Amino acid sequence: MCRIIVSLKERGKKKKYLHINFSDGSSLKLDKEAVVGDFLFEGKSLTEEDYLSLIEAQELREIYIKALRMLARRSHSRGELRAKLSRRGYQPGNIDEVLSRIAEEGYLDDRSFAFEFAGYYLRRKPCGRKLLEYELKRRGVTVRYIHEALNEVFSEVDEYTEAKELADRKLKQYEKYEGRELKGRLYRFLYNRGFPPDIIYEVVNEKVKDN
Repeated sequence: MCRIIVSLKERGKKKKYLHINFSDGSSLKLDKEAVVGDFLFEGKSLTEEDYLSLIEAQELREIYIKALRMLARRSHSRGELRAKLSRRGYQPGNIDEVLSRIAEEGYLDDRSFAFEFAGYYLRRKPCGRKLLEYELKRRGVTVRYIHEALNEVFSEVDEYTEAKELADRKLKQYEKYEGRELKGRLYRFLYNRGFPPDIIYEVVNEKVKDN
């Protein structure tokens, strides 16, 4: 099936868009950056393949703009961007194509994201290595970059000291508890913050004495 362009008009404040009406009653709104200008003109006949190519070009343009806007607000991992764009209904292949382009342009870098996120998270929410590793994995960062980032941030942080400081703060909220119940609550709190069992055991036993 062929569609003939019956009208083609520039729209938008800066005439950024082309509004195209076809002979079959269908229409398209295209970002001018998505298509070659002289490819379209009134009276031109488009095959179904041509028509679908226009739709794909427009989707690629939309993905590109939305991805850059997300990155302008804050850093993202590739996995985060892919998940957010997928929820908007874009085709997986088009998403990956755009993310590869953005990475080549230097706007998307999972290694830099891992280092930035790890440092920020640790300052905002002191925790053990396991929790930070989980948060980075959840954002789709590769194991290699996770280990590099964790080795960097924890080279300046002592998990045992962090666990003790957190335990001191938490004990103020647990004043009504004592003995085994207090130990259990403190253990679970530190475990959920990602500290290893040996450090938790040592800190809990140091901070809470059995009656």
